[in-house]
Amino acid sequence: MKSSLLPHHPKAQKFDAMESTFSMAATPDPTKCPTVDKAFCETHSKIKKAQEEVIAAAPPAKAKEIKDVVIAQGFAMGQAISKAYTTGDERKIALVLGDYNNAADAVIGSPPAEKYEAMEGAFTAAARASKA
Repeated sequence: MKSSLLPHHPKAQKFDAMESTFSMAATPDPTKCPTVDKAFCETHSKIKKAQEEVIAAAPPAKAKEIKDVVIAQGFAMGQAISKAYTTGDERKIALVLGDYNNAADAVIGSPPAEKYEAMEGAFTAAARASKA
């Protein structure tokens, strides 16, 4: 289990690491899609597509930097979605998945030159909404 990773985190980060690790256990496993939660699988698929499009549209000089931001955004999204599932509140889960689904749609629908900015704006807004 991932809890074996906790001793390796600095003391100040142990709670965050523990919360993140254990909340992931409540989240459907994306490798089991589409046989698990349909809304989760659809959102996960769209997010992945949006991330791939942002990386593909990155100018070569900024490719690594943009990929790092995409990875960080993905981690934050995963945490927000996991926290929603941890609550067990179907309404909260639907709202968070809906916000990230809409954010992914905004990225997918944007022109290549605007994908990075669309990702930053849309996913930041979804993250803020998930904390409300």
